[in-house]
Amino acid sequence: MSVEVSCPKCSAVLGISEENLDRRSRCPSCSHVFVANAAARETDSEEASNDQSGAGASEANSVRFSGSGDSGPDPLVDSGLAIAADRLENLSGDSNAPNPYAPASTQFFEEVGGGEISPKLVTVDEVISKSWGVFKVNWAVACVVVVILSGVNYGATFIQNLLVSFSGFLSIDPTYVFVLHLVLYAIFWVLGLWMQLGQSIVMLDIARGRSVEFSRMFSAGPYLFAAIGTVLILSVAVASLGLVLIGIPTAIAFAATREMTIESTGIGGLVGLVLFVIPMIIVTLGLSMSQLFVVDQRLGAWDSIGMSWRYTSGNKLTLFLIGIVISGVFLVAAIVGLLLFCFGIIPAMIAAGGFASIVYVVFYLCMTNQPVVISDGNEVPT
Repeated sequence: MSVEVSCPKCSAVLGISEENLDRRSRCPSCSHVFVANAAARETDSEEASNDQSGAGASEANSVRFSGSGDSGPDPLVDSGLAIAADRLENLSGDSNAPNPYAPASTQFFEEVGGGEISPKLVTVDEVISKSWGVFKVNWAVACVVVVILSGVNYGATFIQNLLVSFSGFLSIDPTYVFVLHLVLYAIFWVLGLWMQLGQSIVMLDIARGRSVEFSRMFSAGPYLFAAIGTVLILSVAVASLGLVLIGIPTAIAFAATREMTIESTGIGGLVGLVLFVIPMIIVTLGLSMSQLFVVDQRLGAWDSIGMSWRYTSGNKLTLFLIGIVISGVFLVAAIVGLLLFCFGIIPAMIAAGGFASIVYVVFYLCMTNQPVVISDGNEVPT
């Protein structure tokens, strides 16, 4: 059953189904986002009139979007021209105004990413249940994203190996071959990171209930330098940690035996490796969300690293347990694929990869206190 609710900005009357009351709605007339509830019907008409300009605005407010047909004698001409005139005035008066021509199909969720965020402690059950709710209705799209990413990566690897092999036939100096290896590795590593960022962008769209455009997988160019910075910072942090925690016990073992042998330094190195594992996991988990902060909040490398460390505070154990769950999902997918005479292992691993990618972005949205939206238009509260 449809309930008529007035937009608090332009006073246009929207037909809202009862199950969508008390959720954010987008007005098809002015694109204003508001909570659709009974209180919105009592909006001060004087406040609404201040947001309108031109004589045709009052006529536009009489348009009803509930499909009841009560829109005046000629809604396609009179009211339609009034709305168009009002939209043009809004566009010319405020360059930061939302797009008034936004499609009405986006009415029941807010399409603005990178909004206000706040830290929130999450649980494994919350993340997995929301991720499954998103995946079971978007599994095909998620799998296509994984296939595109895998196809580009495998194609790049094939080209890299082909170029390296071709250089061997030319009897090039080994030094030049080594340099060629490094250059090709750097180029294709950047390509892989670019595609990974694009995958995160599309997966965020899926988790937010937006319509998916696969072209957005190739739109991560503006975030590439910041993402490279986050990877370099993480690599330096882990390498420095390893140098200290593994190097010091090895040096102590050498000083005690005064012999640089495998036997004398092996014990020290093994002890250092044990000491290194837990801090390495903590640092990796703490900085693992930095790339999502880059693409979602448009932050630089240092800011993204800092935000990732701050927001994962108190959530690192949850993130670690989720990683174990995802590893189990991949193991089950591999077993199922093998039981299907190995023909099913590729689709099973693709499906597991799609689910894992959705879990990654859902954890980020929950951790930053942002809504996760199922494709039927119902927001899952954070």
